[in-house]
Amino acid sequence: MAESKPGRVQALDALRGLAVLGMGMSGMIPFRDMPAWMYHAQEPPPTRASNEQVFGITWVDLVFPFFLFCLGAAIPIAVGNRLKRGETKGQIIWWTVKRGVALAAFALVEQHFRPGVSALDPQSPLPYVFSWVGFALMLLVWARWPDSVPKRTQQILFWVGTVAGLVLLFLLPYDNPPRPDWSRFNIILMVLANVAVSGGIVWLVTRAKPLARIAVVAIVFATYLCGQNGEGIARWVWDWEPFDAFKYVYHFNYNKYLMIVLPGTFAGEMLLRVWEPFAEGVKTQGWVKAWVGLTGLALPIVACAGLLSRQLMPTFFICVGLCLACWYMVEATKTLPPAQREMVAWGSVLLVIGLLFESHNGGIRKDTATASYFFTTGGLAFWALVALLQVEGQKWWRRFGDFLAGTGMNPMLGYISISLLVIGLVMATGLDKWLVDLRNQYHYDPWWLVLYAAAQCWIVGRVCIYANKKGFFLRA
Repeated sequence: MAESKPGRVQALDALRGLAVLGMGMSGMIPFRDMPAWMYHAQEPPPTRASNEQVFGITWVDLVFPFFLFCLGAAIPIAVGNRLKRGETKGQIIWWTVKRGVALAAFALVEQHFRPGVSALDPQSPLPYVFSWVGFALMLLVWARWPDSVPKRTQQILFWVGTVAGLVLLFLLPYDNPPRPDWSRFNIILMVLANVAVSGGIVWLVTRAKPLARIAVVAIVFATYLCGQNGEGIARWVWDWEPFDAFKYVYHFNYNKYLMIVLPGTFAGEMLLRVWEPFAEGVKTQGWVKAWVGLTGLALPIVACAGLLSRQLMPTFFICVGLCLACWYMVEATKTLPPAQREMVAWGSVLLVIGLLFESHNGGIRKDTATASYFFTTGGLAFWALVALLQVEGQKWWRRFGDFLAGTGMNPMLGYISISLLVIGLVMATGLDKWLVDLRNQYHYDPWWLVLYAAAQCWIVGRVCIYANKKGFFLRA
């Protein structure tokens, strides 16, 4: 199997990069001119008002769970490397907690620096200038520098970024509340911070006990089902806030996404074993790879289209049929690596469970997430990873795959390049307003603006790839 670089699986990086760029794309497409499947299912056009009575999912609703799945898959790889270096459980737990705190701080700072969050005049370029300054300061604070930069220099840059960032945060005017505040944070990044800690610790404790890890998923699921509207122990656990002053930073509600992260840890373990058949000289047949890859591509399309259009029975039987056909083929040929066959099984089982839970709380939705959402998206994430493993290293895929993987290797840089750098650039230059005015004047097809959004995502990817080549990464 081809690798993007020693010690990395390109398919996992590519799936993470696809999720990062998907998040960017979903925020950059025209606000209300596109079909409903181009937005969150619960925010349909033309008003885009949140409506929990709309059921179904779109591709936009897949990007966040795919990112969570990749976080889970990376845990066995990252923590496993630390175990190999001889670190104790206590050292790894301390590293995991520090990582979560750093991500939580990242979520708080990123949200405060976003254009439009401060009370600065939105008609002036100041909000965007400050977002660029914030972008630069976050690079200094969360940087992982190449070895060519002296440690002393790295420490100086860290403290310069920290002090300057804090000063800027307290100087910027804000509305409601009028100061930096715990309640102003990026919810996506805060969820990542919470599940990075809880998921990492659970995997460390259960790494040799897969049934115990599945039991944790079941416990989280039971708490989720009974804790929101019920009473008793489940409700107490669901509402538990050990630190009132930091209740926005930690809440058990965030840990419901362990139902995606912990299955992802199994995928990470499978990735660590995915080379074994190749060491034994086993080579997957081309038509088998094509079949598996096309199935992994077809299932998200069928599931999203069918669930959004509420064609529930055809969607269920088509998805089950695709899963069974692919499973029969890979078991009959035995040329697909055993680890990838396990991924096919996991993806199929989770997807079927998710579809069977579709009627829970009226139907599948991301906001507020239903039981079907966790299992369906987790299953589709397995299938997406399997599909990417089939095309990894193919000449026709290499350029696009390297672009996705390059973005996925530096996900936090990609994320703030979207929210602080590129959006600020197009808003400050007036390019965004100019294109919208042209659209209103000439009534051209809104899909041209989708190409414009794709161009912004291309810039984000190029920023990440350039940083990778220089050996510069943001700590994730």
